[in-house]
Amino acid sequence: MPKLRVLERDQEARLVGDERLLLVAVCALNRWTAGEITAEYRLTRAEVVKYLLVKDRMGVIELLPSDRIRPLVARDFDWLPDGPIRAYFMDHALGDFLGSRFSEGHETMEFAQGLVTEPALTQLRQELRRLRARRPHCTRSQRQRLSSSDEESG
Repeated sequence: MPKLRVLERDQEARLVGDERLLLVAVCALNRWTAGEITAEYRLTRAEVVKYLLVKDRMGVIELLPSDRIRPLVARDFDWLPDGPIRAYFMDHALGDFLGSRFSEGHETMEFAQGLVTEPALTQLRQELRRLRARRPHCTRSQRQRLSSSDEESG
């Protein structure tokens, strides 16, 4: 079965209609475990599993034994360009994100000013898509490294 590249509009609308479902969905798509979700947010294991089952029925993840999660999305998965998820993040999250001072060691905001040609813009967009496709692997690898270093120092 081919992996999902985008959700249907009604699937995105369903996620936006329940903020906890949306939170668990974003975490699951970012390769978090059920345990990591409950440790980070005020959700019980039962609540997380309930939301994961909704995602499983939607065909976005496969919920495996021991509450393991297998995302069923492509590496270049994205939200619909004009869909409910992007609208939600524009309305609820973008201001908070841009309001950050980005002063912590793990935070960064980078800008590059310049005019580029159409071919150069096409090349930059391709490179950004390639980097975005690598992000899930980097996120998971980073969490594994952090938990390993915590165990070694603890």
